[in-house]
Amino acid sequence: MKGKRALKERILIAMICLPFLLSSCLKYTPGKDTVLSVGDGRFQVLHGTSFKEDEGTAYFLCDMENALSECQVQKYYDDKRDKKLYLICRDGYIIVNYKIDSYEQHERIENFIEADQVVFYDESKFTTFGQQ
Repeated sequence: MKGKRALKERILIAMICLPFLLSSCLKYTPGKDTVLSVGDGRFQVLHGTSFKEDEGTAYFLCDMENALSECQVQKYYDDKRDKKLYLICRDGYIIVNYKIDSYEQHERIENFIEADQVVFYDESKFTTFGQQ
């Protein structure tokens, strides 16, 4: 009788723990300053201090594999269907394609393909960091 009860307890524990184990299968672990992470966690937006002292809080895109972090992000739109993260930055625009782990960065919207330009021009889709 004790053997059956112990087996049932183990199965119950496994059923409770399994969703937590599966949900934490990120290749790149978010840190304490991570405010947004997409895909396997390679691309993260981090919370930090602005380069200019009078601006206070800032948000930076970080490629955990290639240490990209020079772009100060202002707004974002996560297109979960196409697995693309659109970022409006202080000095340009970035599209992170987290389906294939790549990104494209330009100073002008017109340098992206037309379908992506349409997304950038629809600012109602975007969320401003700090106002989530």
